[in-house]
Amino acid sequence: MRRIPPLIVILPVLIGPGRALADCTVTDLTSLARSDPDYQECSPFTSAIDPSYAATCHVLRITCDDENTPYSDEGDILVELLFTDPGVTAKGAVVLGGGAGGTDFYETLGESIATELLVPLLEDGYWIIQRKWLAPWPGGVGGMRSVSRRGTAMFGWLKGLDGEPGEPGGINLNGVPLCATGNSGGAVEIAYGLAYHGLTATLDGAVLTSGPPLSDLQKACWGDDITVFDPPWYAPNVAADENTPSQVDAHIWNPDGLCFDDGPEGYGGNGFQFEFTFDLPDNDPPFFFEWYEGILRPQNQDSVNGTYGQPPTDGICQVTNPSELERNRLCDDSLACDDWVDQDEFPAYDYPATKVAFLFGNEDCGVAIPFGLVYATVVTHVGGMAASITFVDGGGHRLATTPSGADAIAEALRYTCNRCEGDANGDGTVDPLDSGFVLARFGCPLGTGDPSCDAADQNGDGAVDPLDSGFVLARFGECP
Repeated sequence: MRRIPPLIVILPVLIGPGRALADCTVTDLTSLARSDPDYQECSPFTSAIDPSYAATCHVLRITCDDENTPYSDEGDILVELLFTDPGVTAKGAVVLGGGAGGTDFYETLGESIATELLVPLLEDGYWIIQRKWLAPWPGGVGGMRSVSRRGTAMFGWLKGLDGEPGEPGGINLNGVPLCATGNSGGAVEIAYGLAYHGLTATLDGAVLTSGPPLSDLQKACWGDDITVFDPPWYAPNVAADENTPSQVDAHIWNPDGLCFDDGPEGYGGNGFQFEFTFDLPDNDPPFFFEWYEGILRPQNQDSVNGTYGQPPTDGICQVTNPSELERNRLCDDSLACDDWVDQDEFPAYDYPATKVAFLFGNEDCGVAIPFGLVYATVVTHVGGMAASITFVDGGGHRLATTPSGADAIAEALRYTCNRCEGDANGDGTVDPLDSGFVLARFGCPLGTGDPSCDAADQNGDGAVDPLDSGFVLARFGECP
């Protein structure tokens, strides 16, 4: 009989240009003997998930430090992991992380999340693992690239769980796909793990929603406001033809759109409740910049300063004439940077072992779309294809709180967290429905932001054609 090992050391993993900065030590405090002074249980929490699903919670202590890396002694941080068992043979395990510093369980983002997203995934046979940091994960001294090792270490610990079912603390995720979704700051957590810490060796699937809102830290701190949101900088035109504004252009620049809807509720119910009212003259893009400079940039600066252990309003982001050393430091800690020169390491953008999808709400009026697309548009995943990028109608920044957002996240997770060959629609069985799914997508363009088209390329040869139908037909039956 084996228990979850209380102590695991996550070793460095080299994947392409990404590397682990240092080892992190992960200790499961809940699996220690109750007499141990370090033993700790999760804080009380009443989940909205149907209590008929068995749940258990573990507290991990994660320590990341490296005496050979400057500014990297991040100290201890605790994280609670709330596991909910689907009660059937698992198709996979999904880790869900909320935004900002990640100090709440995912379902607390909105009242309907448990019933509209989590329970349907449980019914489909997925473990649900909600993570809650007991202090904001970006807090530290080493910068974003250093503190983001914590999340990678947590995922690595989860990947190694192979306890016998039914044991005290025994959770077995051995052999099932491990996938993750993170919103806003949670997307930052996943993106940095993939780009710098070899997380593609751990995650089978990743769904990043509403972000990552911090990709180029120089621009987040000091970028000229016009430059930051100049459409050619942050995204290619994704419209049907070059004469039609892209979804992003229309979203940011349309004074009649929801993002420019003044009033006490704040910009079309996008999730940011700012009580400001501005007069909105026609065709007034500077209005957006006024909002950005007054509200959003200070939030970004607070987040960046916090990763260096600096005060929110008196840190590296408040430097008016940054030195080359200061500029290089932020550039070196970024997911993308215009000023990269003579770097000894660059982020990895190709994740060959991880299916990746990005989702943005078309009513998200913050920086998540422009900054998030800087990273999303250069990411490639399994088969070398461009990652899926989808705009969700009616979705705000807290994407999972709307029915359309919850449905889109569930669909993306089923696509990214599915290992069953031939199960194109992700329902756990290979049957005529999968043949129809593939047939309906013959000739569709791969890697253009449609996850259903990518899923239809069952044999992975870069085209959806009769060969994929034959691939599916040869595998009819229940998924193993």
